[in-house]
Amino acid sequence: PTKLLEVAQKLCEFKEIKWVATSTGDHMIMTEIWTRDGRELTRLISERIGIIEGVKKICPAIILEKLKD
Repeated sequence: PTKLLEVAQKLCEFKEIKWVATSTGDHMIMTEIWTRDGRELTRLISERIGIIEGVKKICPAIILEKLKD
């Protein structure tokens, strides 16, 4: 948690990340990321987000269907 806000601010700089939020519980930072395909998403997570100091774990989840906006 010591670097929580620093990591969140760094994530705000990525053009692929549409929003960044801090939260309670297991997922301290949540984002919405848009990429062209799974390969680009994997690259973004492993080569750019995963190397940010303070990032301990990444738990991606893909939205299959949005039921309400």
